[in-house]
Amino acid sequence: MSATTLIFVIVIGIFAYRGYRQGALLAFLGVLGLLAAYWGAFTWAPVIAKELQLNMSLQGLLPLVVASVLIFIAISLVFKSVSSVLLVVGELIWHVFTENETEGEEDASGEVAGEKLPSLLSRSGGSLVGALMGSVFALGAVYVYGLAVPVFDMLAAPNESNRLASTDNSLVSRWANSAVSMLSEQAMIAADMDPILAKVSAAVMAKPVVTAQSVQRLSHSEELQALFVDPEQHQLLLEGNVEAVLSLPAFQQLAQSEDVQQLAEITGISADLPPEQYQQQLAAKMTQAARKIERMRDDPRLQNIITSPEFQQQMRAGDPMLLLNNPELKELATILLGE
Repeated sequence: MSATTLIFVIVIGIFAYRGYRQGALLAFLGVLGLLAAYWGAFTWAPVIAKELQLNMSLQGLLPLVVASVLIFIAISLVFKSVSSVLLVVGELIWHVFTENETEGEEDASGEVAGEKLPSLLSRSGGSLVGALMGSVFALGAVYVYGLAVPVFDMLAAPNESNRLASTDNSLVSRWANSAVSMLSEQAMIAADMDPILAKVSAAVMAKPVVTAQSVQRLSHSEELQALFVDPEQHQLLLEGNVEAVLSLPAFQQLAQSEDVQQLAEITGISADLPPEQYQQQLAAKMTQAARKIERMRDDPRLQNIITSPEFQQQMRAGDPMLLLNNPELKELATILLGE
């Protein structure tokens, strides 16, 4: 069993046990609190993110991430306080309308003697609701774990720049990444971000460390430089000659690169496709990018970004926090991906 699967099971187990102890009423209130926290994050995060951009040194995608987390925590705490008050009222109502179970010497329920509990039906419902709510937090815990492990790997071995960050491709880990990607995309669309850019940004959010390291390594790739710098190879890209691009040795080496596969997946090209189909789509995507760059080569916005020493340094750093906090990267993606 992988570490992420173990984390997933443990978190769900904890929430299921809490739901069992509390009963269906409090477990249901917990679900309402979770829904309210998500609603608040989607509704107010764009507004708070703008304030963070104005008053703090946060740029790029990071203000939206920070704002969403802060709002989620704040609403969760408020709802928790309200639930604590309702607990007292709920206990009074429960005593009036239901008969509480107490374990005695002949009680087979396994509860502590003399402890008052909701009915068995309520506890069973509470356990189910708790498990469902716990699955949401479990996915969040798996995502945080998947984000933290590569960061620690980078800190432990900062000089191993050619090694891909350690990743967990378990089913649970893929669920967590998909959930984060989907929620991030919807939040950014709610913040009036271009849908295409929101989709790409959400994919980056799902794997920020891996994406940052891939960008770092590809910035030094001789094969990529050959395709875009060598006049003959670059001309094939500009002509959109996919078949000719497929035959280039530099392209063949890039197509086998894990870094290229990581970034290709962000743009919607799955590495799980049959090799010929994957390379066809990748070559077509590269020719489109080359022609788009050529059309915009004199665009002052593009020139200011790609010639910026600070931008070049951040791209070489491979730091995921720089990637999320980089407004120039967001603008560059808007220029290249926009219509």
